[in-house]
Amino acid sequence: MAARRAAGPFFLIILCAFLVRATLLQAFTIPSGSMTPTLEPGDHVVVTPYGNILHKERPSRGDVIVFRSPGDNGVYLAKRVVAVPGDHVEIRHGEVWLNGRLLDEPYVQKPKPGEQVAPQTLPQGRYFVLGDHRVDSVDSRTWGFLDERMILGKARLIFWSRDEEQGGPPIELIRWERIFRPVR
Repeated sequence: MAARRAAGPFFLIILCAFLVRATLLQAFTIPSGSMTPTLEPGDHVVVTPYGNILHKERPSRGDVIVFRSPGDNGVYLAKRVVAVPGDHVEIRHGEVWLNGRLLDEPYVQKPKPGEQVAPQTLPQGRYFVLGDHRVDSVDSRTWGFLDERMILGKARLIFWSRDEEQGGPPIELIRWERIFRPVR
């Protein structure tokens, strides 16, 4: 009888957690350095799905998004939205030009100086996304436009960060200065 009474609240908590994760918030771990310094490998981020109660709009220029890789490997990636449907984008000598103007990108760590991407206009439902660390990012320059259906949501907050590549005691691996940092 006592086990039955204890099971009710337990199942309610599980149900609430499932509903929150499915509709309001999701958590993801950043797997690579393609978004440094904005996001580091080992950062754990809170993501709000587009099209839910909290975030009804679609991805905007400058948003850092999490999406399923366009490849067939089932990996989740994080990149920055550079161009949205209807935008005209090109890359000249490593600089991004958006709708005929040079894009100001203070978040870019290392551009690729000689890189070129031919001028193109994004069709409906497609986005042009790039990593902030351009020399270490596989993104729209490689696989083309990102289909809107692949996008899971907008990265909002780093809630945990751990340098998993370094050795040492576990407490020394925690990057305290990154915890609760908003993703911009």
